[in-house]
Amino acid sequence: MARKQQHSTSPKRLTAIQTSRHFRMSHHRHSGRVLPRTSTSYPLLTMIVLCVGVLIGGWTQIVKAATPVGSPQLQASYTVRASVPAPPPTQPATIANPSANQRFSEKPVIVNGSCPVDANGGYVSIYRNNFYSGTAICDNTGNYQLSIDLFTGANQLVARIYNFTDGAGPDSVPITVYYDPPAPAIIPVQGSTSTKTKSASQGFSINSSPVSGSSTMSVAPLTLSTDFTIRGYFVGQQSVWQLDSEGGTAPYAISIDWGDGSNGIVSRGSSGLTKITHIYEKPGGFHGSYIVKFTVTDAAGNQTFLQLLVVVNNRHPATVGRTQGNNGAGFSSGVLHFLRVYIWPSYGLVLLMLLSFWLGERREFHLLRGNRKRVRHA
Repeated sequence: MARKQQHSTSPKRLTAIQTSRHFRMSHHRHSGRVLPRTSTSYPLLTMIVLCVGVLIGGWTQIVKAATPVGSPQLQASYTVRASVPAPPPTQPATIANPSANQRFSEKPVIVNGSCPVDANGGYVSIYRNNFYSGTAICDNTGNYQLSIDLFTGANQLVARIYNFTDGAGPDSVPITVYYDPPAPAIIPVQGSTSTKTKSASQGFSINSSPVSGSSTMSVAPLTLSTDFTIRGYFVGQQSVWQLDSEGGTAPYAISIDWGDGSNGIVSRGSSGLTKITHIYEKPGGFHGSYIVKFTVTDAAGNQTFLQLLVVVNNRHPATVGRTQGNNGAGFSSGVLHFLRVYIWPSYGLVLLMLLSFWLGERREFHLLRGNRKRVRHA
């Protein structure tokens, strides 16, 4: 009896119990309970998980009902561009300046005129001797203006009107203008009966005219071209330009005025295609447009010019990560895809984690209870 009294008055000791190879559990310090199971409220957690499941299931059913049968699922966030061809203009643009038979000795040359009313804005491309020479947008007054290059001698200029879906209208009445490059400097060579001329880094050829046995080295005209169509980009998106520089004397330097206050320069060792990129940080002016000017200079100092345009606008929040059309079918399809690929798997993972914790706690409880009984009997 005294022994039992001594045992009851002695302080409770923390007895460790080896439950498995990896876990070593102990009795509660104060209560002596084997496992404080009240620390995890499984009924409350189960109720929360079931409510969330009901909400997700209802959301899925609503979105599924709003998604037409056969609507494509979004595989990722991407941008879809589409255009509906508009009727092409029926009236031509005009060339007000320069006038027919006008002569020039400096480049570039400013070309301006009016756009037809049925173009609904649009843009005008200028061709010289059937060679593409640049593009300008029709402004809010129905006029256009751009700077172009000229070939040496006669240049037949034609303005061609386009709508914003690249539908071409009729050509304007052609006019012919002339470019007369400055005469090259003549440097006499002493001690010779011949006169040789040396180019003063203008024009497109270097001529040598000796008294006997003439020889001529001809250089092809320096040109810059591109396959232009109206380009639309979002703010922060990379714009891409493909330019083709031919003729002249390599190497080349391409100077760029991007129209947003920034400039760039690209060097090229030989003729051919050059890929140039740029990112605009804000929308453009009229219809989101920027005027882009390219200037190519070759090793002999010859230059050629090309003016283009680009349209840059803000990305509308409604177009991010979904497609438009079919009365919101693209949006509902994207939400349904998100629910199936991300929400439901995450919900299932939470259920599995909750079930695994409950099973693990039950197992440890039974192990500890059995070990405690064995310790007491011992």
